[in-house]
This record gives sequence, C-alpha cells and structure tokens, in this order.
Amino acid sequence: MPIWAFADRGRRALGAWIAEPVGLLLARHQGRLCSACLALALSLSLEEARQVVDIVANVPGFRLLPVTCETCCRATMALCTVPDLRSPTSEGPDKCTHCSRLLDGRDDTVTIGEERVHRACSQVITTRDRLRRARALRHESRQQLDRARVAPAARPRTSRA
Repeated sequence: MPIWAFADRGRRALGAWIAEPVGLLLARHQGRLCSACLALALSLSLEEARQVVDIVANVPGFRLLPVTCETCCRATMALCTVPDLRSPTSEGPDKCTHCSRLLDGRDDTVTIGEERVHRACSQVITTRDRLRRARALRHESRQQLDRARVAPAARPRTSRA
C-alpha cells in the first residue's frame, strides 16, 4: 500500500505524521530497513524514501544507524527503531549485546559471562574467536619456521676428520 494512502485528504506533504506508518512497517522487519527496501515496501521512489528517512530519523524512537538491513542484508545506513530513553527510571528492554536486537521470550538465548546473546550471535562470537586463535597460531608457527631456517645458516659448519 502506498504511503500516501495513510495521509488525510489535502495533507500529502511529507511530515512527522509519516512516522507512525513507517514504525508499523519497521516492526514487521526487525526494526531496521535501508532506504531502498523502504522504497520498495512503501511503493515510493528512492528519492522519496530518502526524504521519509530524513524526516523519520529525527522523530523520537527512530535513528539512522550503520547496521545491516533486515531485508536485503546489506551493511549500510538503515532507519532503525530505538527504545525511547527519555525516562531514566526505566531499565529498558533486554537486548543482545552482539547485535543489539531485542531479546524476546521466544528467542533462544545464551549467557556468555554476564551478557545475554541470541544463540545465533553466540555462534558468530565463538567462530570469530576460533578464527582469531587459528590466525595467531598460524602466525606463530610461521615465525618458528623462519627462526628454524635461519638458525642452521647462522651456525658455523664444522668439518669432520
């Protein structure tokens, strides 16, 4: 449905009124969409979608952040829903410390140290740690091989009689 269907008659100019329908759309897409995916979802041109993003990003509860778009999986600037932090007494929703998405009761979660993360995010973290250790071991073994190759050349040769 085009975004213009949400506008009252005679109120077709873009404004803060657009935040509500965009918020509903973002709720269906894990709270983050890039301008291109927003344009496709709202039947807008890319230029109109960028105008919508500029308007909505300044409304409380929304921000333009460098994240991965939920629809196209591109790492780009995407319009995101963020919790309203104006009330300092509220503790806020539980969020994954890796991807910053909300942790629902339906999600499989894992606790690493004192941090709660999605199970999929924990696999990414452990895989990243394994790769880091493997690269460090590879670097160390290359250094040992280089030292072993240099060591025989540095020793003087003795002749046997």
